[in-house]
Amino acid sequence: ADSAGAQATAIQAIATAGPATGSISNAGTINAFASVVGGGFTTVTVGTVEYVVPTGADTAQAVGIHVNGTQNLATVSNSGTISVTAVNDGAATVTTATTLAAPFVPVAATGILFTGAGTAPASGTATINNSGTIVAMVENDGVLDFGNAINVQNAPNAVDINLLGGGDIFGNIEISA
Repeated sequence: ADSAGAQATAIQAIATAGPATGSISNAGTINAFASVVGGGFTTVTVGTVEYVVPTGADTAQAVGIHVNGTQNLATVSNSGTISVTAVNDGAATVTTATTLAAPFVPVAATGILFTGAGTAPASGTATINNSGTIVAMVENDGVLDFGNAINVQNAPNAVDINLLGGGDIFGNIEISA
């Protein structure tokens, strides 16, 4: 297949067998930039309608700070700048040859990401403190959009997000139910 991919993560803390603990503090500048050009596609004609079908996907993912564990008890503090950008030329963005196909997510940019694996919600609370700037931008086929400044949707336990003032956030904040 004609796949192309780019991934950039500035800081990654992964607890392979247990809780992610400790502190990560940023008072300076963190940059993560991922750019991809490529990914092949072909066309398929069904009746009189022509569909674009990828022969390989192209993806770009950029993450500033990623914390992962079966339980997250870590604290991430940002009083500086976290800037993440993911760029994709948009070569292969359709997943199946139907008009109802869900679009493939070709780019993702996340400033602070908490994830974890487990069968049940874990106890405890992780913390994010932000008084700095977080910029999360994605560009797909020349179209600019916001990424996720903070994403805790797949955290294994609760995460307190403290927006302490004095900072700017350019991007979405994704939380879990």
